[in-house]
Amino acid sequence: MDENLRQYRAHLVDANQKTLDSFDKMVVALSGGGLGISFTFLKEMTKPGAAVNLHFLILAWGSLVASLAIILASHYTSHLALTTAIAQVDRNEACKARVGGWFNTLTAVLNALGALTCLSGLVLMAVFVFKNM
Repeated sequence: MDENLRQYRAHLVDANQKTLDSFDKMVVALSGGGLGISFTFLKEMTKPGAAVNLHFLILAWGSLVASLAIILASHYTSHLALTTAIAQVDRNEACKARVGGWFNTLTAVLNALGALTCLSGLVLMAVFVFKNM
């Protein structure tokens, strides 16, 4: 195997580890934190039965939970994309096909969707809090 391909393969293996630790961690932290804060706000800041515009809260929870599920799926597709890329390098096919195959595209779509659902959940949560202050 060519030295450049060995270095590229080593980079892919390293990226496999780092991918599981960076962007997704941030989205999970924001989504999980948003859920936790919303439960605390609901319990501490609103009187029982006094909360208004609960549909914002329900939509926020749905968005944040969806974000967590999407990021979980992106972890798996990322692993599959990197495993596919490593196999392509091992077979000297890295320059002949899209590295990582369609898993690479799917991971990018899931990451963007996870971030968007997280952001929409946080915005909906902010609207709910604003309307209940």
